[in-house]
Amino acid sequence: MAATITPYINFGGSAREAMTFYHGIFGGDLEMQTFEQAGHVPDGVEGDKIMHSSLSGAEGLELMASDAMPFDAGDTVCIALTGDDYPAMEARWNRLVDGGEVLEPLATAPWGDSFGMCRDRFGLRWLINVSAS
Repeated sequence: MAATITPYINFGGSAREAMTFYHGIFGGDLEMQTFEQAGHVPDGVEGDKIMHSSLSGAEGLELMASDAMPFDAGDTVCIALTGDDYPAMEARWNRLVDGGEVLEPLATAPWGDSFGMCRDRFGLRWLINVSAS
């Protein structure tokens, strides 16, 4: 799989409603997983909130969303970088965190992939996911 960059939006509690709305506009396949379904409910988060959702529409459109991240108005969009070549993805991670801030270290996640979250030197938040397969 080649690496992809996808918009990832934090809705701070309304991801289910928003993604259903976008699904009605763009069509395609909508997948949603709650924190309860994932078996990982962080303190202060309601289990029925969306941990991860993805909309794969016609024409190659893709949008991801969550209620998972801390919600700050004006800081609701981040970029998801996904791939399966760990050395290449780790090199990208290292360059993104250079001069930036590690929000969650790149490490094995509960779903088995490697995952990390950072803010680059320009203030943009990145979600890095390296497929375990």
